[in-house]
Amino acid sequence: MTEQARPIPQDRVERALMEQTVGSLSPRLPLTMPPHATIADAVDFMLQKDIGAVLVVDTGGALIGILSERDVLQRGTDQLGHTIGEVMTRRPETIRESDSLA
Repeated sequence: MTEQARPIPQDRVERALMEQTVGSLSPRLPLTMPPHATIADAVDFMLQKDIGAVLVVDTGGALIGILSERDVLQRGTDQLGHTIGEVMTRRPETIRESDSLA
């Protein structure tokens, strides 16, 4: 975002959020799965890790999608044998470590 496009903070909280970057949050390593894993495997993994979504990456480690609880619930239990790649949300929006929190 260019400096001209950046909104003007209205108070101390907004200013602090605009100055703090995503990278300053000390994020954990992303939890990932390959697109050929089954939905059942993904559900087990998400339950084990206590997370609501898993990032889907190709063999080179590039992000290709995300599978969320909602994706699974919308498909129903008869889809548990299908692959993550069949049901994932493709091309999820991403952010950079240098992006501000606001």
